[in-house]
Amino acid sequence: MKNREVFGWLIYDFANSAFATTILAGILPLYFVSYVVPHEGISLGLFGLGLKTHASSLWAYSISISTLLVAMFAPVLGTIADLSHTRKKFLFAFCYLGCLCTGFLYFIKGGDYWAAIILFILANIGFEGSNVFYNAFLRSIAQGEIDWISGKGFAYGYLGGGIMLVINLLIIAKYQWFGLSSKEMGMRVSFLLVGLWWAIFSIPTFFLLKEHGNVSISLRKEVYQGFLTIFKIIKRLGQHRQATRFLIAFLIYNEGIQTVIVIAIVFGAVELLLKESTLIGVLLMVQFIGIPGTLFFGKLARKIGAKATLLIILNIWVLVTVYAFFMKGEIGFWVLGIIIGLILGGSQALSRSLYAMLIPSGHESEFFGFYAISQKFSAILGPLGFGIIRDITGSLRYSIIFLASFFLIGMLILNKIELRQS
Repeated sequence: MKNREVFGWLIYDFANSAFATTILAGILPLYFVSYVVPHEGISLGLFGLGLKTHASSLWAYSISISTLLVAMFAPVLGTIADLSHTRKKFLFAFCYLGCLCTGFLYFIKGGDYWAAIILFILANIGFEGSNVFYNAFLRSIAQGEIDWISGKGFAYGYLGGGIMLVINLLIIAKYQWFGLSSKEMGMRVSFLLVGLWWAIFSIPTFFLLKEHGNVSISLRKEVYQGFLTIFKIIKRLGQHRQATRFLIAFLIYNEGIQTVIVIAIVFGAVELLLKESTLIGVLLMVQFIGIPGTLFFGKLARKIGAKATLLIILNIWVLVTVYAFFMKGEIGFWVLGIIIGLILGGSQALSRSLYAMLIPSGHESEFFGFYAISQKFSAILGPLGFGIIRDITGSLRYSIIFLASFFLIGMLILNKIELRQS
């Protein structure tokens, strides 16, 4: 095992998870629904119909748009990176696109919802796009310890995201200590800090991770070969039935997971009317519970296998959605946070490592491009359906129970995967 490269890989999760906790899951969605979008919602005026949407739905639609764009281009980018052995360059480009646009969120004020949406979409493209190339390094550096290294990556992420969230929570709660005028200003400063954190802690990754192979073809040929190869990969997926079956299962059950991640804080704020301190406090708790939870399920996977462990986790996710539908009050939200914290990292880490076992060697980036498609389409259909149900019914509870169907269908497909074949 190449310890320096492993650390370089792990530290990137430590760096970019600040974006996941503060921008995707925590402070930005709260800031967006509380300060940026008017409480009465906005009229989209589509096709002259004057359709009205609420802040929580608009946030969900923004998630869907950004992840759709990543899903469209991820396989081609992965193929180009494999052909030219430039994964690290693409990782660098997407990383710092995300850092820059995240920092610019500092300038967003009340009423700037379109600017907020555009910057968030670009930042999320940077975050998700970089993960395509980050994930593609896993198999080459893990050397037989895929489950364990993948789990450690998420543990590093929970630690980094948690530390950044603690700092941001302190700035928001005690904004006077830092010479700020309000909690709103504290939230804006937190966006700037996330961009800096992500940029600075990513530096070791670009020094320690090594590219394997030589750059051999021009950019124009890379692009041409990328689009040409994409059709070959689709055909190749048909030859690796278990990997294809996993992608379908992952696409479905990850709909629920990704939607919970980006909507949980909005649900607490809009449906349960919880205080900002409670919402961010629960999110912070999830980060630190996630560390032992991820490592526990990683060790369990060593004993009973990644597939069996993942099926256990998905059963728990079904119970989470049912519980959330009936949940009331602050205590219920804290309990929900504990459960999600225990299973979230394990479901993500084991999904990644199980897929890595099923794909052919030498084509990791392009196959992880398709993994990104499943992951990103998960964050398209889930939030989109969530937002539509919210606008139709006027209640987020029906949107929550809707997510249970994704976990149930995903489990049925995952159960049919045979690990001895690829």
